[in-house]
Amino acid sequence: MSKTEQRNDRKPWYVIDRGNRCLNLFHVFPSLVGIFTCTNYLIFIAFGIFNDWLWDITRMLEGLFIVEIILNFLTSYIDPESLDDITDIKEIMRNYVFRGDFLMHLIAVFPYYTLIGRTDMSNTDLFYQDTDQVLRDLLLLKLIRLYRIISFDFISHRAVLKVLTACYSPNLRDDKISMENALRSVIIVMNNSILVIMFSFIVGLLWYRASDYLFPHWFSFEPSDAYFV
Repeated sequence: MSKTEQRNDRKPWYVIDRGNRCLNLFHVFPSLVGIFTCTNYLIFIAFGIFNDWLWDITRMLEGLFIVEIILNFLTSYIDPESLDDITDIKEIMRNYVFRGDFLMHLIAVFPYYTLIGRTDMSNTDLFYQDTDQVLRDLLLLKLIRLYRIISFDFISHRAVLKVLTACYSPNLRDDKISMENALRSVIIVMNNSILVIMFSFIVGLLWYRASDYLFPHWFSFEPSDAYFV
């Protein structure tokens, strides 16, 4: 028996199998929540606008990504060389930290707003605010979370398929293949559609943010009588 097999025989009770259905269902939510949180951060970064209730909801949803990091430290993985299912907790942690997405997850979840608080917590006017410049720049680091969208597979069809088959699974092999192919096609269309919309939105907001530095004296935000002649 190999060392890997011996370690797997002593699998700790707290190590989660990578094929766990609940785990696959959970991994669908961080991607969807990431779109919501990044959209709110982008609006604040670009315009300095952030309603208090959206700010509170966004910070609470950050807890979901902390849970994701913890689960990644406890989830088994497939060794790319031996193709063994690794369940040793030390190897799981080492793989996640040095070969996984731990660094990106940590940068994205770090609470920068605790280091530099918002200047005006009561400001809910839907107009451009020339405040919180340093905080708005720091929050750009949270946009690293968008790498999920760039992957074109941020909603994993395999994760969704495992959840659906838990509720309904065709008996015939051909029906299973047809259902998987149809689901894959639907999710590819969804991913690509969201990708186009999000990137258009992101580019527009980042360009607006860049204008704070590129054109600080070119535009006046105060209306004059000449505009109404």
